[in-house]
Amino acid sequence: MKIYYQDDFKDKRRFAKAVTASTTIDEFLTKMSSTASNLPIIDAFKKSLHIYHLYATRQWFENNSTRIKYMKAMLHKGLTDSAFDLQKDKLFIKMGGIHLARGFSNLSLYEVGNTLSELAAYYGNSTLNISFGSRFYMENDTLVDELQSTSRYAKRYKDLNQMGKADEWVVIDLRPLIKGYYYRPRKYLFNKWIAENVQQYDLLIIPKTEMDPTPNYSSQ
Repeated sequence: MKIYYQDDFKDKRRFAKAVTASTTIDEFLTKMSSTASNLPIIDAFKKSLHIYHLYATRQWFENNSTRIKYMKAMLHKGLTDSAFDLQKDKLFIKMGGIHLARGFSNLSLYEVGNTLSELAAYYGNSTLNISFGSRFYMENDTLVDELQSTSRYAKRYKDLNQMGKADEWVVIDLRPLIKGYYYRPRKYLFNKWIAENVQQYDLLIIPKTEMDPTPNYSSQ
């Protein structure tokens, strides 16, 4: 496994392809399956491997749609196993922002965030969908402003991320912008990426200057 990871890191071969083709790992999993407690782990491993193999073989839509279907299945399992009450209990989920988008996501699929929003509405509750932006960060002891970057991402979200501050967290409530953009008389004009953000999230949070985390353990 370590060799496969190293090869992937060096762009020699994709990890998912190498593991899928490995007779050694296949034989190992077969032997491990003789113990019942290993079966859920092996099943999860194989499902994840299949998803990442789709990515490695450039089957983008199949990769994303299969992954999201698996996420929803695991969400269902988690809610069921915990006897979660959709009318009374509260739920906090932290994961990739695209997957928690309300409505049609940027991957052109309805994802976990949309499922949760619809479930909440059905049971008379609501969700608060939060996205995170970025502006300032430290690099080699130098403060860098992402707005100076020529990357497409920086340009797309400049109109919102320019509100970020080096020494303060900024929270932008996107909900009032819906009426001013999608209904007449129109008060705002957005590019399509920011328009999607307004559709998919309730709040945008832009942290203050991002720095390398301080380890909570000793290297000794």
